[in-house]
Amino acid sequence: MNNDHSAMGSNHNPGDPMKVPVSGDGSTKEDGFVGRVRATAGSLPSKIDVQIKRNPYLTIGLAAAIGTGVGIVVSSRVLRTVLAAVGAAAAAELTRAYFRKNAWVVKAS
Repeated sequence: MNNDHSAMGSNHNPGDPMKVPVSGDGSTKEDGFVGRVRATAGSLPSKIDVQIKRNPYLTIGLAAAIGTGVGIVVSSRVLRTVLAAVGAAAAAELTRAYFRKNAWVVKAS
C-alpha cells in the first residue's frame, strides 16, 4: 500500500504550479490558525453588538453568569491558588516545548 498519495490532492495536475510551504516562510502561518484568529478577533465587536440587539436578555444573563464566575474565582483564595498553579504549570510546559523545538535546531549557513 502506497501512503505517498493522499485523496486531498487527487485532482492536482503535476504540470500545474503549486505553492510549496517553505520552512521559515511565515505565510502559511498567517493563512492558517493565526489568520483565522485575527479575523475572528477583528469581527468580534460587531458580532457582540448584533447579539446584544437580537437577544438582549440572553446577553445580560450570560454577562451576569460570567461576572459571577469570575467573582467567585477571584474572591476564593483556594481557587486563586489553583488557577495560579495551573497557569504556572502551563507556562512552564509551553516554555519547555518552545525550547525543545527551537533551541536545539542547528541552522546551516
